[in-house]
Amino acid sequence: MQKSLAIGVQCKYIASMQSDSALQRLARISLKQDPGEWIGHLRAAGMTWQKIADELSEKVGVPVSRETVRIWCIERSRSNTQAAAS
Repeated sequence: MQKSLAIGVQCKYIASMQSDSALQRLARISLKQDPGEWIGHLRAAGMTWQKIADELSEKVGVPVSRETVRIWCIERSRSNTQAAAS
């Protein structure tokens, strides 16, 4: 359980719309929430990167790869780590 919670926390991020890619902005609008937070909840629940990508693709109406979803999670995890260190 702690591992799942840690994954969810790592994937949560705070980012301005200005630093988001067009696809991230589309995801934010379609999900009506932060995509990193949404991904983190699904990963914490045990969903695979591919299933998350498939669900996100359906919600935004354009293909999203599992690598894109994974990279968003890693990038935001690094951002949170840097913010916490400062």
